[in-house]
Amino acid sequence: MVDFFVGGNHIFQVIAVVIVLVFFHPLPSLSSPRALLPTCNNDNLIYSQPEPSRIPMDKRTDKDMQGTSTIFIPRCVYTCAQVMGNEAKAAELCGISMWDLMSTAGKSVFNVVCKMLDKEQTPGSLTVLAGKGNNGGDGYVVATHALKSPNFFSKVTVAQIGDPANLKGDAATARDNYFKAGGEVVIVKDESFTIDPETDIIVDALFGTGLDRNIRSGPFTIAMEQARRTRELGAQIVSVDIPSGLHGDTGKVMGVAVTADATVTFIGLKQGLFTGDAADHVGKLHFASLSVQEEFRSLVPCTTQLVTYPLIMGVFKKQRSLTSHKTKHGKIVVIGGDKGFPGAIRMTAEACLRAGSGLVKVLTHPSSVVPVLSGRPELMVVGIEKERNVDVDLKWCNAFAVGPGIDDVEGILKIVGHDCVSRTDVPFVVDAGALELLQRGEHIDNRIITPHPGEAGRLLNKSTLEVENDRFASAKELHDMFGGVILLKGAGTIITDGIQTKIVYGSNPALAVGGSGDTLTGLIVSLLGQGLSPLDAAVVGACLALEAANVYSLKHGEVGVLASDLLPVIRNLVNQAPERDLSPKVSFE
Repeated sequence: MVDFFVGGNHIFQVIAVVIVLVFFHPLPSLSSPRALLPTCNNDNLIYSQPEPSRIPMDKRTDKDMQGTSTIFIPRCVYTCAQVMGNEAKAAELCGISMWDLMSTAGKSVFNVVCKMLDKEQTPGSLTVLAGKGNNGGDGYVVATHALKSPNFFSKVTVAQIGDPANLKGDAATARDNYFKAGGEVVIVKDESFTIDPETDIIVDALFGTGLDRNIRSGPFTIAMEQARRTRELGAQIVSVDIPSGLHGDTGKVMGVAVTADATVTFIGLKQGLFTGDAADHVGKLHFASLSVQEEFRSLVPCTTQLVTYPLIMGVFKKQRSLTSHKTKHGKIVVIGGDKGFPGAIRMTAEACLRAGSGLVKVLTHPSSVVPVLSGRPELMVVGIEKERNVDVDLKWCNAFAVGPGIDDVEGILKIVGHDCVSRTDVPFVVDAGALELLQRGEHIDNRIITPHPGEAGRLLNKSTLEVENDRFASAKELHDMFGGVILLKGAGTIITDGIQTKIVYGSNPALAVGGSGDTLTGLIVSLLGQGLSPLDAAVVGACLALEAANVYSLKHGEVGVLASDLLPVIRNLVNQAPERDLSPKVSFE
C-alpha cells in the first residue's frame, strides 16, 4: 500500500523506522499534534496513500480487514501560504538551493510516473503540460528524466502554455536542461492543439498552489480539455503538487479542474487536497518531503491534522471489566422524533447502543414510541406531549443529544424547553432541527454542533454553495459564533474546537443517504457518555462512521446502502479488544 523512493544509501534504516512506527507506535492522544511518521532525516521519501474507500477487496491485507484506511502520509496539514512562505527557509536551513528542491520534486514525480506505466507497454509515451511558473519547471524536470530513460519512454512531448522563453529562474534552468537533452516543445495556442491519443501518461504541471481565481477560457482550458479526452481513451494523469484548477486551501474547483489519477505533493500537505471538491480530482495521493520535512515542521506549527480510523481505533482496544455494569458505560438521553419522523431518533438511539452505551433513553413524540420500540426493544422510550421537566432526565444521563427527527421547534423542543441547547452541566450534541435554537454569541464549551453544509448556511446566513466554497472558513465562523466543537459534515469532514482542526481523511457516497447524520449523532453522544472529550468524541465518531461505510461498501457496493446497514459494522469496529475466553475456568470432581 505504500511506495518508497529513497535518495542515498539509507534504505534499510528507513524500512526499519517505518516498520517500527507503523506496527509499534503507541496511539498518541487524539489532541496531540504529533505526526504518525517521523521526519525524513534529509532523505527524500515519497509516502503514498490510496483514497481510503477505494482499496479493492482482493488487494486488502489482514490488517486492512480490521479497517480500510491505513494512513502512511504525514498527519499535519498546512495552508498554501504556510508552505510557500517557509519552503525557502526550510531549504536554507538544510543547505539546499531552490533549484535542488525543483530537481528533487521533478524526480519524485518521475518516479511515480514510472511506477504507473504499464510494464507490458513500455516503452511508453509521455506528455507534459507545462504552465508559466515553477510548476511548469517541475514538469520540464520530469520530461528531462523521461528523455534520459528510453527504456521507460520512447516518446516525450512538452506542451507549453505561452512562450517557453518567458520562463524565469529555476523554471528557465529546467527548460534549458530539457532542450540540452534533445527535447522539443509544442506551444498551446488554440483549439488546434491535441494530445497524441496513444499517450500513456500525462503530467499536469499547469497550475500550482498559487491559483486564486477562476481559470479563463484559453490555452489553459484547451490543454485541460485535451487531457480529459485523452484520459477517457486510457491515459493516466499525474498532477504536480495539486490538480490544476483545484484551490490549494479550500479544495474548490476554480472554474475547471484536472481529474488526476495520482497527485504528488511536496514539503507540506495542502489542506485543499482533503476537502471540498478534492476527492473527485486528487486520485492516489503521494507526498514527497524533498528532504526538508524536519526543518519545515520546525518553522510551522501543526494546528490542522488528518484523522482516520486506524489512528483512533486504540480507543476501542481496552477490554471492559468482567464486573461491568450497564451504568458504567454511559447513560444517554436522545431527544427528537417529531410526528412522522420516528426513524431518525431510532437510528440515533440504536447507534448509541452499537457504539457501546449501557443505557439509552429516548424522549420523543407519542406517535413515535411504537415505531421506535418495535424495532429496538432494548431502548427506553418515553412519549411526551405536554411540558415535561427534563432536568431529571438530563441530570440522570452522562450525555445527551437533541435534534434528530425534529421538524418544528414548536413541537418536542417547545415541550422539553428551548434552553436544552444551552446547558453547561453535561456534554451534549445539537443536530438537525435543534440547530435552529442556537443563540449567536452564546459559547458553550461542552457542546458539539454537527451541521451539514445546508444547515451551516442557515446558521451563517449564507448559501450552501458559499459554505462549501471555503469549508475551513465556514467551520471557523461557526466556532466564533457558537464556541464548543464544530463538526461540519461533508466530503472531508472538518472538526474544530477553535484551537485544533481535524480533517477526516476520505469520503464515501454510501453516506449520501438519509439517516447517516442521525447515526453519526448517536455515535458521538455515545462516546461522550463513555468519557471522551467533546473534540475526541467528534473525531472518533466521524472516523467510525466513515470506516463503517468503507467496510460495508467494499462488500456490497456504494449505491442503495441504508444508514441502518452500517450499524452491525459499527458494532464490529468498536470491538477491537483482544479476544478472550470467558467460559468458567473451573473443574469439578
